[in-house]
Amino acid sequence: MADPLTGKFFIAYMSPKKQEQYLDPPTRLIQFMGQVRSRVRDGAYLVKTLDGALYMLSGFVAFSNDQNVVRVEQMDDWSFFDSREAFDATYNAYARKVSTYGWSKKSGEAS
Repeated sequence: MADPLTGKFFIAYMSPKKQEQYLDPPTRLIQFMGQVRSRVRDGAYLVKTLDGALYMLSGFVAFSNDQNVVRVEQMDDWSFFDSREAFDATYNAYARKVSTYGWSKKSGEAS
């Protein structure tokens, strides 16, 4: 039987604490996104992150060189997508919401 997470695209959102540093974000902010490549052992997966800037500009998936082993417990705040189309639809809706956001940090916050 195939592993249920392998091959799925995902979006990982910033924790509420990390997001607090930004002034009035229009939605939950994405920390990173990518695709689950394989299960390396029980409870741990190899994930490859996407180059978000290139994805946003060109609309095609461009993987960075970043691969990480991530434990299932670290995926609590991730959204998973069964298809590239579902991932695209969610990301495009997000991009429309943040397209005019200034990414300003609250006073006294370091960049």
